[in-house]
Amino acid sequence: MIRTTVFPAAEHVRTPWRNGRGTTVELARQDGPDGFDWRLSIADISSEGEFSRFPGYRRVISTVEGAGMRLTVNDVPGDDLHRFVPFWFDGADHTECELLDGPIRDFNLIYRGDRVAAHLEWCRPESDAHLVSRAATTLLFNAGADLTVQLSDGQGESGTSLTLGHFDLMRLDAHDAPAATHRLSGAPDSDYCVVEIERIV
Repeated sequence: MIRTTVFPAAEHVRTPWRNGRGTTVELARQDGPDGFDWRLSIADISSEGEFSRFPGYRRVISTVEGAGMRLTVNDVPGDDLHRFVPFWFDGADHTECELLDGPIRDFNLIYRGDRVAAHLEWCRPESDAHLVSRAATTLLFNAGADLTVQLSDGQGESGTSLTLGHFDLMRLDAHDAPAATHRLSGAPDSDYCVVEIERIV
């Protein structure tokens, strides 16, 4: 059986950074024996500076609002990161953020690479778009206009239909259920992100 959980944007709780340069909203997480195994969050960044380090973790970051940013990792400047372009780096790296043109909002995945494998992809709905949930945990984050999801039970039968609003998150936990194909529909600008997480130990 696939368990479905929706985290609406209306319930987001913002936590200010200790340095006063931004705020973070934790969207979802999975705890492990010593801290979290993975965590999804969005952050508002209002000024440039150094990122906190997370030794033992991998990170993926994308701009979802604003002009974008440029990251310098271990003194090596990177490319400009405009909206919906993911950037992967090691949480232990010395990483500095430069804003391209004012404040931004970003989307973050951080995970223990020795415990879980992760895949992240940004998409836009087409006329007949589908989400195939084959991983232990699949997360769908809506960064655009309303996105309708027709859920499947994994046995070929259609189930509940739900609509994800702007910045809503849906989590699907498979619990050994077979892969399921869910139908997606939305406006052409309904950008969304699919994150698949599989435990490896």
